[in-house]
Order: sequence, then structure tokens, then C-alpha cells
Amino acid sequence: MKPESWQRRARCRFEPKALFFPPEGERPDQREARERRAMKTCAACPVIEQCGEHTLDRPEPYGIWGGMTPDDRRIERRRRRETARAA
Repeated sequence: MKPESWQRRARCRFEPKALFFPPEGERPDQREARERRAMKTCAACPVIEQCGEHTLDRPEPYGIWGGMTPDDRRIERRRRRETARAA
């Protein structure tokens, strides 16, 4: 699959994929440290918004995308649904 144009500008392209996706058997303290490092990369990424929208449009159950963990994405999707219902 050919990457979208924004993906070619993402900072994560230069990092190991293991930084953004949990390895099997990862302990909670390891997960927290890995996610902090991944979030730091995302925070400095010029395409963080496009990445976040991409993953919110296509439910991605794993990894750090757009500076969001899977739990962050679930919360944001729920917030958006509630906002849309209220409108």
C-alpha cells in the first residue's frame, strides 16, 4: 500500500516501529516508558493532526498514532459521538 503524502513527512518513519507498537509480554512500567518516548516523537511531528484524524477515521486498535494511545482514541471517538448527538 502506497503511503499517503502526509505519512512521508511523519517523524515516526525514522524510528523503530517497536517504539509505537507494544511487544508481546510488555510490562506496565515498560509500556509507560515506551509510550512516553513515542509521544515525545509525535509531539514534534509536523503531521500529528493528519495522523490523528487518519486513525480516528479507521479504528486502529494498537499502537501510538497521532500522539494518542488506543485508550485516548476510544475516549476521543466517544467524545465526538456525544458532541455530534448533542448538536
